[in-house]
Amino acid sequence: MITRALTFIAAVCIPICALLLAGCAGIRKTPGLLEVIAPPPASEIRAVSFNIRFAGNQTGERSWAERLPLVVAAIRATSPDILGLQEAERRQIDDLLEALPEYAFAGVGRDDGRDGGEFSPILYRHARFDLLDQRTFWFSEAPGQAGSRAWGANLPRICTTALLVEATTSRRLRVFNVHLDHQSDYSRLRSVELLSQAIFDTRQVGTPVVVLGDLNAEPDSSALGYLLGRRRTATDDANRSIPASPALLDALATLPAADQQTGTFHNFTGMPQGQRIDHVLVDRTIRVRSAFIDRSSESGRYPSDHFAVGAVLLIGPNSPVGSGAGN
Repeated sequence: MITRALTFIAAVCIPICALLLAGCAGIRKTPGLLEVIAPPPASEIRAVSFNIRFAGNQTGERSWAERLPLVVAAIRATSPDILGLQEAERRQIDDLLEALPEYAFAGVGRDDGRDGGEFSPILYRHARFDLLDQRTFWFSEAPGQAGSRAWGANLPRICTTALLVEATTSRRLRVFNVHLDHQSDYSRLRSVELLSQAIFDTRQVGTPVVVLGDLNAEPDSSALGYLLGRRRTATDDANRSIPASPALLDALATLPAADQQTGTFHNFTGMPQGQRIDHVLVDRTIRVRSAFIDRSSESGRYPSDHFAVGAVLLIGPNSPVGSGAGN
């Protein structure tokens, strides 16, 4: 009798358990009580910014077909968890995702808000992060209007922002990827004010912020001074309401002093021109473990006219506030 009952229980319960487990397979884990009381160690995240130079109609060694393997190799070498690209056309993004299927992306083209023109996409490891939301805004008087431009910029300038959540810890991260104008200083100043407003508008308690980008602004510029809290405002326009500085930290300030000022634009020569214009900025809840500038080449050939820059970040309760970076 007992044997028959056990056989019946096994026949009924085992399939039910199997069905329940199968149904839960696709559900992301949420923290339990123990994890809330004793949260996991800080998450280490590699964040990289890389202006890959638009494809255009270049031929020869600077053509996209020739540079694609070099760009892929550079991305693999820096191994980012989150990657902000600038000047990326849709076909370049598609080529990179085909070569690097571990990544997904957020972003739209600056010309039409779809596939037209350059993107400032955010690539992320989709096995590690889920994308909760994304949006792109234009640095203009009409930030929601695709293709809009203002303040002396001859081309549309954009920022893509994404809210990511780490699957294993449920920690959230807000990422901004920016490409500011290369000619108009006033455009850059007004743009960082709009960026600051976007940071405040999207800020959530407990969600750290990372800003990646080609800001076309050197470390001692007014635009960077404002973002880093050295200036109260970027412009001196008393007739406008200007958001406060987000008081971010320069992750690359952890580099040796000489490297902090070394240029990141080199026009495919490997010889830096001017000072650093590519940046990784973080809020003061993030610890910067290390930073780097990737100057790799292959037989004297460079993947882009910019060097990639990056930082290893620690995010979580065990990360001392503001530790390891400067402004």
